[in-house]
Amino acid sequence: MTYQNTINNLQQTAIEDGTTSITFDTQLLATSGLTLVPSYNSVESCGEELTFNFDITEDSNLVFGEQGFDIDVDQLELIPTTPIESDSFLLFEGDPSDNQGLSGFLNPSPGAPDSGHLEISLNSPGFPAPYYATGRQSNPLATDETRSATLDSNQNLTNFADYLSDNQIDTAEIGFSFGQKSDRDFTETWNAGEDLLGQDWLASPDSTIEERISQADPDAVETFLLFGDTPIVSFDYSPLYAVLDYGETLGNEDDIDIFFTEAIGAQKVDDLDPVSDGLADAFLEDLSNREVQVVVEDSAVENLAPNFDPDTGFVVADVPLPLSIRIVDDVDLNESSDSDDYDDSNDYGDYDESDYSGYSNDYSDSGDSDDYDVESDLSDLGEASGSIFDGQDFFTAIEGAIKHSGDLTFETLAGDITASELSIGFDAARQTEDISGFFVESSLSGVVHDETVLFDLGSPNNIETDANELSLDYADVLITPEFSEVLLSTGAATDDLVGIDVGDLAIDAIAESFSEVPMDYV
Repeated sequence: MTYQNTINNLQQTAIEDGTTSITFDTQLLATSGLTLVPSYNSVESCGEELTFNFDITEDSNLVFGEQGFDIDVDQLELIPTTPIESDSFLLFEGDPSDNQGLSGFLNPSPGAPDSGHLEISLNSPGFPAPYYATGRQSNPLATDETRSATLDSNQNLTNFADYLSDNQIDTAEIGFSFGQKSDRDFTETWNAGEDLLGQDWLASPDSTIEERISQADPDAVETFLLFGDTPIVSFDYSPLYAVLDYGETLGNEDDIDIFFTEAIGAQKVDDLDPVSDGLADAFLEDLSNREVQVVVEDSAVENLAPNFDPDTGFVVADVPLPLSIRIVDDVDLNESSDSDDYDDSNDYGDYDESDYSGYSNDYSDSGDSDDYDVESDLSDLGEASGSIFDGQDFFTAIEGAIKHSGDLTFETLAGDITASELSIGFDAARQTEDISGFFVESSLSGVVHDETVLFDLGSPNNIETDANELSLDYADVLITPEFSEVLLSTGAATDDLVGIDVGDLAIDAIAESFSEVPMDYV
């Protein structure tokens, strides 16, 4: 059986309206032999930067849609439950840039019980696995953090939705948090226990799948639905189960992470004010004595960006937390599974624990902590991914273009070159490690008359689709081979300028209303 994700699994949609902004670095342009002439477009000047704002025109026809991901849950050997389908759920987003998200951390001392095993799955980067897991507000470096995620949308919790509307409560006031209780040490959060292969985690060099189970003392941890910073509904304890699929390549663009709980109960928190009390009642009324399952789904997974905390001696990394609270209906998630009969002869490559003894809680062959350099070894953990975007894998089908009004005029040694009718298209064939596949094309006039691809766009810092919007934040603007050839052939440039970064581009586009794909097993 294959589990298919549902969060942001959206049908194709088309761009209708919006704005694209291109910010040029005038010094980089001058180095390339180009000088921008302000035009009738909206132009903003700040120091050595010029920002041109182009309106997206109605004849834009770029069609895009996010690609779902799936995992064959029949492969699972250790985890006793699976994510469910549900027609009723709350969707939350927690981003580290908003002081939210999930925090994983570990003890970097070689041989320490909580140092975290090394990843051994096929196509995994071989990093140490985080030993502890908690919400951003409960990690060792927490300062002003108050929650793990914020409500993004509501599907079929009608009483809850009506109460928010009737009391003029914005969804941004609803949050989710999990972690150790405030009077407990941060090491009492969910953790990998003995971190033993075959008991607490399961993986093989012959499979891209890794399973992890994190547990805690139920009295030491807590999970809440929040109104503002106030817990209004508490959820029962459950282990945290994780399924990681490292994909068909060594890159993280085709990686998938799913975290989920068992079916758990929910109760109203005592001594609430009248508004909070009514909000909790509305949520529980939608539950109607049913249980919920918390599910986190993340594709094109970002590499962890570790920080060393000198006060605690731990390495802490924050990642986004896209999660849903799903109402469980007529499903028993908590049945025992084949994991009870688990032995060394399972389908994970018939491994023998002795074959992987070198991976267990040891970052060096010597195990000598005196030789362990935190700073240098942390560099091997990888930096935060600059983007969650991969043009081939993130989008199902891209065709057409985003078209704009306005033009750009460049002064060159050979004369002026005016680029008009700018359009942004996508071509997977243009993709490289540093180029997203998006490109800027234009009709040229002046010294040369032609239609040319001017710029390739690097991987954006972020690309998001929600409700009816496509947002792309600050992709590098790189001179294309085509434009470089034009500049060389006309004498406007004397050097090959291919790949030169001359600025950044951002898109804030309005699209047709999305239609969500129903949650499903296939």
